[in-house]
Amino acid sequence: MSPALRFFSLLIIVLLCTHQGMALSYSGKLVVDGKIFDGEADFHFSILDATNTQLWQSGLIIGKTVPLEVNKGRYAIELGGELTRPLSNSVFLFGPFLKLRVQVDLRDGKGLQSAGADIPIKSVALARSAQHAKQARSAMIADSVLNGSVTDTMLSPELRETLALANDPERLKPENLSSSLRQYFANDLKPKFSASSTKAFEHGYSEELFNGLVGLYSALSVKENLQIGDVVDQWHDLSGQGHSFDNFSGGPKYVISKLGEIPVIAFNGNDLLWTSHNFDHLTTTGYTIISLSRNTGYKDGRIISSRNRNFLFGYHFGKVDSWYAEGWIHPSSRIDTLWHIHVGTIEAKGGDPRASFWLDGNLLVSNSKGSHHTNFGPGQLQLGGWKASTEMSTCEVAEIMIFDRQISDSERLKLEGSLAHKWGVESDILQANHPYYAYNPYGGSQAVTLKSPAVTGENITYTWNKNGEMIDGAVSTSLSVSTIESAEYSVIASNTFGTDQHTFSVSATPAPPAPENNDTPKPDVSHLINRKVVASWQNTLYIDENNSLWGVGVNWYGALGNGDGASRSKFEKVVSGRVASVGTRDNHSYFIKEDGSLWGMGLNNNGQLGIGFFGGYRSTPVEIVDRGVIDIAVGWEHTLFLKHDGSLWGMGRNINGQLGIGNYNRQPSPVLIIDGNVTQIACSGESSYALKKDGSLWSWGKNDHGRLGD
Repeated sequence: MSPALRFFSLLIIVLLCTHQGMALSYSGKLVVDGKIFDGEADFHFSILDATNTQLWQSGLIIGKTVPLEVNKGRYAIELGGELTRPLSNSVFLFGPFLKLRVQVDLRDGKGLQSAGADIPIKSVALARSAQHAKQARSAMIADSVLNGSVTDTMLSPELRETLALANDPERLKPENLSSSLRQYFANDLKPKFSASSTKAFEHGYSEELFNGLVGLYSALSVKENLQIGDVVDQWHDLSGQGHSFDNFSGGPKYVISKLGEIPVIAFNGNDLLWTSHNFDHLTTTGYTIISLSRNTGYKDGRIISSRNRNFLFGYHFGKVDSWYAEGWIHPSSRIDTLWHIHVGTIEAKGGDPRASFWLDGNLLVSNSKGSHHTNFGPGQLQLGGWKASTEMSTCEVAEIMIFDRQISDSERLKLEGSLAHKWGVESDILQANHPYYAYNPYGGSQAVTLKSPAVTGENITYTWNKNGEMIDGAVSTSLSVSTIESAEYSVIASNTFGTDQHTFSVSATPAPPAPENNDTPKPDVSHLINRKVVASWQNTLYIDENNSLWGVGVNWYGALGNGDGASRSKFEKVVSGRVASVGTRDNHSYFIKEDGSLWGMGLNNNGQLGIGFFGGYRSTPVEIVDRGVIDIAVGWEHTLFLKHDGSLWGMGRNINGQLGIGNYNRQPSPVLIIDGNVTQIACSGESSYALKKDGSLWSWGKNDHGRLGD
């Protein structure tokens, strides 16, 4: 229970003129819980006008208190004297209805408390005039000046005229104040922005969509000065809410995706990014999550998940149609490594919230009640895995959006179309009947709207600068600017008392970085390629007359390269055109293109795809070597290829020395076996063979039944 403070006003008092202004001698009485207070206490005094606007306060440092000795409940102070801030005569130009507010800190740990009702200072102007006229002896009494003790009849006509002028409303208008008065009040009455600077990025969406947007993360605007190959230690939130991915472990990297050549954040199975912000508040409003991402097939746990909740969105153990929020909204079924747009909406808690879930514009489930009733938020959003190191994934993430509302169907369709076109994957993701298959609903213009932050002050006008130069005609609170180039913009708020400025650092919209360019032209090897047009094991691949690749049969681990793990009973096209040769074996397949590039798909448990790591699979073709390959031979879990210069290379399983490199270590990337003069190659399950130009035949690897012929 706070002590009851009673405040007895004993007002005005003695007016002292000083070189800094004036001083009011004031004394009061302090009673606490019915008892007269005795001792030292800390006071804060302020003078306010009729609208409670503070015109003056006592602390020498703003907000600080004045220590006073209270003797038998009585204390005294010179307001405007040496213990307080100067008190200017101009304070009393703001009308006759001023009041004094007293607060006291009894040093009991409860801070400042009101010492009673505000005291009207209606007699101040009269007291000032009476003292000057030397007719108000009562004004010298230390205890009080009673209203009416000085009357107009006591004043000379000149003083009455001076008082009338002082209280003229027109004189009190800011534009009519003298320059010295405007300067005195400038710090209090000039415009003040709530923040001094903002970083702005192009986001590619209509401003109307920012209604309820609480998280926007785009790989086009990750952070300042990020280069391809850099570790991503934070990922800026472009929504303006400050909900950035501001924690990381491992080494998530900014790279060019081999699938689509777009910039992405890549996770290698040991990397995580997560937010300090907890998104569980979204359960009170309902929410929407939208993402563009893909599983790359090595470790395939969770991609979009949570640091502190049992939550996953989009992916789970390689499957691409999953949503779990402390309960299954939609369980997993489909496996692939393609790019996907996921959209999920869920109602606010307060019953049994219903959720709907879309994959690439196709509705997977509507009004599902499978989530937890109350704890279905993402918590601290995390990418790359769950918790500290559970269900980790190799994956790529291009963009994520989070709303604190359920977006409409028309908004969903626009965002699907915009995302797909923005990242150049519309033909891979959207179906031809999608309303935005053919064009971007937001046009993809490189622009951003800058908005003035909140500002205090009255009668404010605005101007805008770009790189220090005024922009003609820009006088509103917002400005649309191009992000083709980086620039410094500022909005200046002005009124009679002064100006304030807010700066925007606008970063140019990065064009998707180009892949590393190999300056050496690719050799023309099309006439040297060993053209194997059919390959068969548990599946069958063949090249048609248009050089397109077709596949049928067993498709475990995506060995047919058509994006999933489902076997086929009818031939399906895998690659359109430019295919020259093909090979397959035990759940992994390869083909050579006319330009000499080597591609693979399927199982990679022993590194047989040669893509730099062991494990996982690829259900779509991945480039292994970009030039010079003219022949391929496929073993059980190892692979050989021949280049146009006669060099022989291999990767994968090596437990029986089938790679011929002098040890038994498996290899996740191509290694040189013979540096030249090889003309033909072949593999059995775990042994390998090469024919050289001089006609000699060479073999290595497993030698059961004497198959090596040595």
